[in-house]
Amino acid sequence: MEFGTWDACSGDGSSTTESCDGVDDDCDGATDEGCECLAGETRPCFSGTVGRGVGLCTDGVQTCTITATGSHWSGICDGEIVPGTEACDGFDDEDCDALIDEGCTCVDGTSRDCYGGPAGTRDVGACHAGTQFCDVSGWGVCMGDVTPST
Repeated sequence: MEFGTWDACSGDGSSTTESCDGVDDDCDGATDEGCECLAGETRPCFSGTVGRGVGLCTDGVQTCTITATGSHWSGICDGEIVPGTEACDGFDDEDCDALIDEGCTCVDGTSRDCYGGPAGTRDVGACHAGTQFCDVSGWGVCMGDVTPST
């Protein structure tokens, strides 16, 4: 064998089916015909249309799949994270647009005082504020406030 090139097939004289391994297994002078990739090979992949590498969005991995006629890249992108809906968590960019929690009115799990009575009646007599909690859909109803009544 000359350095850097393959010699003609030798051995028992029979050829085998290409196995996508970087070798001319069928002894026809061409290496890995029908092979899109080599056995065991992987490559990064991302099926999202935007956001690759931004926020939580990360590449996954595709694996070379060997078939009866060669090989191809699997249609599955294992482990990728594509843009999703903002979780209003105060930390992450789930929709991968380089902004955190845009469109959110509050951060999930937080609370605030609230009062539904007329102005000037809070903390007068029996009237007092209640509490409002935030979830992924925004601020909930005011609970526990006491407003003027007859």
